[in-house]
Amino acid sequence: MLPRTLLIATFGLTLGCTSKSPDTATPTSPRDTAIEQVPGAEGVHSTDGNFDPDHVVQIEFNMSEEDWDALRLEKETFVTALSGDCMSEPIGGDYTDFSASISMDGETLDNIGIRKKGLIGSQSTTKPSLSINLDEYVEGAELFDVDNLTLNNGVQDPALMRQCLVYDLFDKAGLPSPRCNFARVSMNGEDLGIYIHVEPVKPSMLRDHFESDEGDLYEGALSDFHADWYKTFDPDTRETDTEMTGIQALAAALTEEDAILDVLAEHVDVDRFFTFWAMETIVGHWDSYTGNRNNFFVYDDPATDTFVFIPWGADGVMNINNGTGQIFSASILPNLLLKDTEANALFESRLLELLDTVWDEDEINSEIDRMEALLETELGNDDLSQAIDDLRIFVYLQRDALEDSLPARADDLGSPGCLKERGAIAATFQTEWGSNESDDGWNSQGELDLSISWYGEALELFSSGVIAGVGDDGDGDMLAFLSSLDPMGSAYFLSYFVFEAATLTEGASYAFDDALTGYLLYTEPAYGGAWGIAAYLGDGTVQFDSLSTEPGGTISGTLTTSIYVWELAE
Repeated sequence: MLPRTLLIATFGLTLGCTSKSPDTATPTSPRDTAIEQVPGAEGVHSTDGNFDPDHVVQIEFNMSEEDWDALRLEKETFVTALSGDCMSEPIGGDYTDFSASISMDGETLDNIGIRKKGLIGSQSTTKPSLSINLDEYVEGAELFDVDNLTLNNGVQDPALMRQCLVYDLFDKAGLPSPRCNFARVSMNGEDLGIYIHVEPVKPSMLRDHFESDEGDLYEGALSDFHADWYKTFDPDTRETDTEMTGIQALAAALTEEDAILDVLAEHVDVDRFFTFWAMETIVGHWDSYTGNRNNFFVYDDPATDTFVFIPWGADGVMNINNGTGQIFSASILPNLLLKDTEANALFESRLLELLDTVWDEDEINSEIDRMEALLETELGNDDLSQAIDDLRIFVYLQRDALEDSLPARADDLGSPGCLKERGAIAATFQTEWGSNESDDGWNSQGELDLSISWYGEALELFSSGVIAGVGDDGDGDMLAFLSSLDPMGSAYFLSYFVFEAATLTEGASYAFDDALTGYLLYTEPAYGGAWGIAAYLGDGTVQFDSLSTEPGGTISGTLTTSIYVWELAE
């Protein structure tokens, strides 16, 4: 028997147009937000310069190989991002800046700043997402009238199209949104493939949309206008109020008994928020502000002194398995609005109008056709057809699915939480390189001496094994432990680690979070058979005493690490 029920917990964390947007009049009363007009479908994005949608930007970086290895191998894990008192400050630490040279469509700069970007869901060691600061070390440096670049790897979007599709749709709905196209990127002469070139939400973008960059800009990552969530907002310009006075004022106002539309009219551009919320819903942006309190910016527009929302992190949208027909209300603003009869009706009206004016399936499919032809030219024989078919299925299903979901009802507001240390692992292991390709079960291979403490008690283990070899996803080498946690086969310990053998040295000891990435205590419920994450691994050390990557070579070593469990606040 297990000493304590293994709680299955899942947590989503994947974890900036040159023209001015159409003016939106400030309502004299919240009742003026009755959404009498839907923004035009013309959009405000310029297609000039390096964001021409038919232009694939050519970018070449050069930097020392040592720095490149350090950059691409740097990582954020669930433990590093979400442990301790994680809701007391912005989520995730800053990646290290390195110096590099860049050639962009034939224009070159030396000594620019480059760093990895992205949290858990979008990390890669072979094709990392990149944030570029052209004037990090040389004041005034810029290319094509910009001093910052964002290059997303698209690992969560096998079709590579979703970000550009969605930001264009937000633009057509009359909202400030990033420009976007494709880029082919190389590093030190090695082709890294096609990236998504997205306009960063920076002062230049704010000036284009709001005529001023002097307002407060905050990035939201697991952030909300609530006393338990607001400290994770990240002030994103040097001039932004780090005390977050405006955000705190809105959070306090939301606790008042006044009608929600009256309250919001003092703090938020209500008309634009209804559009923003409806568009996140229409495109199925589940890992967003309204879907997950994640991946968004808010800007306090100096012209109106109200918050305007800006979309971000749209690589997981239009997913037939996550977002089809869902009306999001996971955050406090949509949640309170859906509970108000008048506001609920206004949202439904805006959603249906945007489905009629912006969500044009024929136009979206034509845009998919255009990008598919462009990507086929760039990617040669790479087959995107299945991924693109899944995207088209979402486009086909979403209108009817959303209409069937009306009238909308508010979700339960979740409580914030963090990862807490609740156990530890110690292991010595030995196996053969390539054992992961064997037809034998993982828990019958190699030699594994494993102990697990869980909430202060030792778990009894059955039929343990270990395998190692080249991973099947092309993103590193792998080492995996598997042990049954009860004789009936209803729960297992499975830790699956990804690393790069070429970067490690036999006999050396490495910090666990720097050398490996893995999860712990996957369980298989007796009913249903679905796997789920019960806990995460972090801290500790790993040492490879033998690390022969020849077929049949010996892989052996020791591992110690802590077990972290997701726990909600009291």
